[in-house]
Amino acid sequence: MALSANRQVDTYPGQGIIIEPIVTNAVQIYAGALCSILLSTGALVIPTSASASTVQQFAGIALEKVLGDGVKRCKVLMGGYFWHALGSGTVADIGKKVYSASNSDDTITLTGTVNTTQCIGSIVAYDPVKDLFLIQSKRLGENIDAIS
Repeated sequence: MALSANRQVDTYPGQGIIIEPIVTNAVQIYAGALCSILLSTGALVIPTSASASTVQQFAGIALEKVLGDGVKRCKVLMGGYFWHALGSGTVADIGKKVYSASNSDDTITLTGTVNTTQCIGSIVAYDPVKDLFLIQSKRLGENIDAIS
């Protein structure tokens, strides 16, 4: 699913940093969106299924709304932590890796598929009242197995 408006995502910088990559021309990024970096240009896009790990890498969570024109930049939390829904997740999933869903800027899953999803981090906590999971985001280019 694709976002059509900004959404509130509670984030915690932790060991993360805020980066400001240029947004690809004509790409709409909403605050709270999952974002990727095109490896060929370094520009920001929403995650796609186009050979995910070799064409683009998960960058983080957008902190603002930007319509790309090839010059505008968007603040993105890379690394750190964020709360997010996970459709079929349970408390037993703490410690598991999570992935962006194919062609989606707002959906994460427990299953990753070569060339269709990008690993975005791992689950470190669960809030049963809000039914949200705390995700420790990987950093751009980081091997997910390096996350503790």
